[in-house]
Amino acid sequence: MNTQVRIDVPLDTGSDRRAATRWRRLWTGDDWADTTLHARPHGLALRAFRNGVRALVEGLPVEVAPWGVLWVPAGLPFALTPGRMRGRILEVRRSAGLPVLPVMGQPSPAEADVLLTDPVVALRVILARGHGLGRPTASQRIVRAFAHQLELGFHAGLRVQDHADRLGITATHLSRVCKAATGSTAVRLCTNRTILEARRLLVETGRPVGEVGASLGYASPSYFTRDFQLRCGTTPSAFRTAARLAAAG
Repeated sequence: MNTQVRIDVPLDTGSDRRAATRWRRLWTGDDWADTTLHARPHGLALRAFRNGVRALVEGLPVEVAPWGVLWVPAGLPFALTPGRMRGRILEVRRSAGLPVLPVMGQPSPAEADVLLTDPVVALRVILARGHGLGRPTASQRIVRAFAHQLELGFHAGLRVQDHADRLGITATHLSRVCKAATGSTAVRLCTNRTILEARRLLVETGRPVGEVGASLGYASPSYFTRDFQLRCGTTPSAFRTAARLAAAG
């Protein structure tokens, strides 16, 4: 059962002392939006609890130590690794003065308290003495490039072979390195990103189902419906109806 807490208010930080209420709790990692590799329009601060958290940043695995903080700048593909976890995520819209690259840090007990009440100030202090995620290997560089390429081209219906051609490697090699780094094949990463966008469009827009599918590269409405039902267990129309009913009450 998904026991995540959703927050509907904008996560706008700054010197607002009520920011503690704007950290979204993570209890499990089974939410599509959290576990699908994709870029966010705003920076994210991930605070792990006692067992730590596993994540993917630009497609590369990252272990966040217990009570540690991971900063993911806006525009970087990011996902949580599915599985039980405890932590909090904060979306930071005002990220001036924060790093432009992903970085981890470990807060002191005093800083942990400040992190909940004035997160932007605390993040600057904690991350200033943090460390980067290390230099990637050749295979990891491929995964990183693919993660960014996927984010830019998922709506065009590009196949794994198309991505591999752009990277100058074979589709087999691309799938192999993706599987090693993320636990998922390149095909699965592509499909999950496309379906995540389909879910967003179905919920946030009134576009017809066929138009949503066509915008994501599906050749026909029936093909889109079959693929969506296979991945989500329900048809696009039923998914949209359920989402609207849930939002209404």
